[in-house]
Amino acid sequence: MTGTVNRTAAREGTTPPRTSVPRHRLVGELMTRQVYAIEPDADFRAALAALRETGHQDLPVVDGQGRAMGIVCAPDLLAKLAATALPQPSVFETRRTRDIRRRAAAVTVAELMTTPVRSVTAQDTAAEAALLALRHRIHQLPVVDEHHRLVGVVTVNDLLDALRRTDAEIEA
Repeated sequence: MTGTVNRTAAREGTTPPRTSVPRHRLVGELMTRQVYAIEPDADFRAALAALRETGHQDLPVVDGQGRAMGIVCAPDLLAKLAATALPQPSVFETRRTRDIRRRAAAVTVAELMTTPVRSVTAQDTAAEAALLALRHRIHQLPVVDEHHRLVGVVTVNDLLDALRRTDAEIEA
């Protein structure tokens, strides 16, 4: 039987067995260890340059000891451009519009970043990381150690790749 489920097989309950769904795979096996992070007192232009340089949509923000404190994302910076198209402030503004104005006025990464940081550990499973990413609509999760220091990142693409690969491919 092939790995594709057809209507007859599904109706008869003879779907092929699942092999290597990585719910027990650990984040530590999937994460990228070389991570570009930025400090909270950095200028928003430094964050913009880092996002452009790395090609990522998100950058972890770390303190002087390397502890994860937040995330700065491309949409955070996009607010600077979007705010120029907003009408004059009004008492009837939505919370989202007020947030765009706040982010547009930001000068430092600390003013831009999203907190609290949603993170995982290397010992968390791929399934736990996927659930956190889905619940909070996150594309990249910082991976932290027991002292909350950044040790890597795991992306949605890393988690999706784990679904595609067999155990033998992952272990090779």
